[in-house]
Amino acid sequence: MGTTATAGSTRTVHGGWTALSLGLVVSMLAGCGYISDAELKDRLDADNDGLVRSIDCDDSDPSTTVFQYFVDLDQDGYGDPDAKLVEACALRDGLSEVGGDCDDTRPLVNPEQPEICNQLDDDCNGRADDDVIDMRTFFQDGDGDGFGDPNDPVETCFPPEGYVSNDRDCDDSDSTTFGVSTWYADTDGDGWGDSRASVAACSAPEGSVARGGDCDDADATAHPDGVEVCDDAGIDEDCDGLVDDDDDDVELSGGQTVWPDLDGDGLGDAAAPNTRCAPDAALGWVDNRDDCDDTDPGILDEDCPYLSVSAGGTASCAIRGDLRISCWGDNSIALNQPAGTFIDVAVGLTHACGLNQEGTLSCWGDLGDDTFEAVDLLATVGVDGSYTCSLTEKGDLQCWYAGGEYRLGVAGQVFEDFEVGTTHGCGLLDTGDARCLGACDSGECAVPSDFWLDIAAGREFTCGIDEQSEVVCWGDHAATPPAGLFDTVRAFGRSVCASGVDGIPTCWSSNSAFPQVEPPLVALSSWDVGSAHGCGILESDRSLVCWGNDTFGQSSPPE
Repeated sequence: MGTTATAGSTRTVHGGWTALSLGLVVSMLAGCGYISDAELKDRLDADNDGLVRSIDCDDSDPSTTVFQYFVDLDQDGYGDPDAKLVEACALRDGLSEVGGDCDDTRPLVNPEQPEICNQLDDDCNGRADDDVIDMRTFFQDGDGDGFGDPNDPVETCFPPEGYVSNDRDCDDSDSTTFGVSTWYADTDGDGWGDSRASVAACSAPEGSVARGGDCDDADATAHPDGVEVCDDAGIDEDCDGLVDDDDDDVELSGGQTVWPDLDGDGLGDAAAPNTRCAPDAALGWVDNRDDCDDTDPGILDEDCPYLSVSAGGTASCAIRGDLRISCWGDNSIALNQPAGTFIDVAVGLTHACGLNQEGTLSCWGDLGDDTFEAVDLLATVGVDGSYTCSLTEKGDLQCWYAGGEYRLGVAGQVFEDFEVGTTHGCGLLDTGDARCLGACDSGECAVPSDFWLDIAAGREFTCGIDEQSEVVCWGDHAATPPAGLFDTVRAFGRSVCASGVDGIPTCWSSNSAFPQVEPPLVALSSWDVGSAHGCGILESDRSLVCWGNDTFGQSSPPE
């Protein structure tokens, strides 16, 4: 119990007021009228306890003079009984009516505090660490291996010498025998145990292992080291809580090709295939590549726009918006077009080639001895006559002709574009220079020194657009190129065409003995010229238009 300070009785103030004092007061107040000694005393010490009103804590009660309080520095409600009492008329911070605090510098030490293990007297009963609330158990470590004997415990605040806090020693007389381990049931025998089925033992029980984490202990393929694969059962093979396409680590060798459906019409964009475990329309992945325009759900198959077109000798081909090839003209090409999706197509004199999304060529028609095999992936393709060329992904120009293979590369530079002639091909370098290779008996490979914006190769001649946007030709080219500013030039056999920013081709023949094709005066987003005809894609609606010779139907595109 603390000691309570008594108010008003622990100190009595004496001395009062002397007659002289009262006389002086009377004299001082003489100008204010006469006040008797008795009346003055009554006014200054109403309860007659000898204390004037200014220092009396209660001048109406003679038993109350002044209160005494204990000093409470830590403000825990208990004051220091050994400190000098403080006189005051009211309780304030730092004072207490109750004493009994044995350490007034620690607020968690007073008679109401519980005793804890700290070698201090927390409850102020004069004893440290008696009847503590956090008593601990320690176990004897007789063999000094750091593991305690579960059969030799002791309860105390601090471990005695030779005792430790764990009870995991399997044999406390043998320091080579260590503690109890946790073992997990491994029903499926995959080396991973079920964390929900564990037991503590000195040695592994039959059918248990030392590591848990198996999310399905009935399936040996499912464990933290497993490989997530596509499956119909929704198995979490790597135990990361994610299944199939939801898991970024899924191995997709067993997956399938899907296509994005951005416009939500149920048809996929052939230009952006992906591999997933399964299509998911809710996430915009469908199992078909039938959309001609994935930005507009209203475009139907019969209105499919065209992306690019190639005109050859007696046939023409175009790539639709769904990346399928559509051909017309000579039956050897028009009726044998390959299935699949393609990013480029080129038509020659008797054969055509399409570059598929995988970067390899699919060719048809009269192929002769050519196999069109390439070590590198290919980026684009061109055909004229029997000569076929393609840019590799490394920026080299690779060509095939009559069973032979030719490759042209320039150290430190890459080809950005190329055109194929009847027996030669030319590439445009990223520096603006041009290089040609093939059978070059007429000077068609002797490229003038200039900065070239575009280049075209025909039958024994080459044309380019120079830095002034004018057409320049060399080799067996007797005609005068048209005047004007151009950005695109194409050639096939003796036919040449060029267009400027208006997208309207101007065509001519390299030799006056051969007729020139006459294109319509309409703006084209892309176009190509064949031996005696040409085809283009209208800017207005991306449909096809052709002009020139139509003997084999090469100028009659599908509607």
